[in-house]
This record gives sequence, C-alpha cells and structure tokens, in this order.
Amino acid sequence: MIRRRMAISPPDRLIGACLSALRRLETAIEKPPGETTDEPPHTFVETGEVLFWLYAIGDTESGQILSPGFQWARHQYAHGNLLTEATEHHYGATLGRMALGAVALGAPPVHLWTPREYIATHVKARDHRQLSAKAAALRELQWRDYDDRLAEQPVVATLWDELSELAAIVNPRDLAPEDG
Repeated sequence: MIRRRMAISPPDRLIGACLSALRRLETAIEKPPGETTDEPPHTFVETGEVLFWLYAIGDTESGQILSPGFQWARHQYAHGNLLTEATEHHYGATLGRMALGAVALGAPPVHLWTPREYIATHVKARDHRQLSAKAAALRELQWRDYDDRLAEQPVVATLWDELSELAAIVNPRDLAPEDG
C-alpha cells in the first residue's frame, strides 16, 4: 500500500518553498503593515505555512522526522485548534512602545513562541477520550519538547534551526516515489 505523501516532490523543491515562506515570515515580523499603529505584527498565516512545509520535508519513508514540539505546533495550526496565536511579539525597548520596568533598556524587539499553557485551543483539541499508551506517550513527548525547545524562544531562529537540521538529515532516496 502506497501512502500519499507531500514528500513525493524533490527535496530541493520542498526546502525552497520552506525558505520562501520563512523569508515572508521574517518580512512580516520586521516590517509589519500599519507600522504607525500599536498593533503587533500578525504572523499567523506565515508561521503556519512554514510549519506545513517543515512537516512535508520531515515526512519520509522512515517516518516523520520533524521535532516533536514542532509537530505539536503544526497540528494545532493544521486542525484549526488555535483560538490565540502560538507566537507573541515583544517590542523590547522600542521608542513609544516600551513598557517601563518590563524590559531592559536597549532590548531589541523579538517574536517568541508562546508558552503552551497560554495558548488557547478549541475544545476539540482537548480530547477527553482514553488514549492508548502509545498515543499518550507521543502527546507527552510533543508537549515536553515544545515546552523545552520552543516556548519563549525566538520564532524565526528556531524555524531556521529546524529547517537546517531537516535539510541535513533528509535523504533524497527517502523522498523519491517508489518504482512500479
């Protein structure tokens, strides 16, 4: 039985698409539209797109190799579970936006992954059914990895790191369609 995979595309095509999406995310963070307002940059679409490409790159014949924390974040986007964004923008010491006593003088603006406990998800994401031991262990691994590796870390830097790790690991042979 052949599983339908996004990974039938050549690895360089998937990685190139992810690079383009990641650059769009950087641009959305650096130059948000409506810069004259006090609104933070809206990056929901761009962040979700990068996560989808990373998931496609990590979908190999030997299984999903995307880091568990990123898998959890991607699943929240993919299944429409997010009621709040999974990222938050901190203005740092930006003139006119600095919160006195909340940041150090000279601190640059930064876009961070929101800690999991502050991400509001739809009730459907909080499955109350009894999970198998394997499914429960996987969920715990994803939560722990997100909390340890992503929460309160810079969004763009962690995405670049994950893309670099995947690109170094992905074997083009794993991504090629099977003969016959």
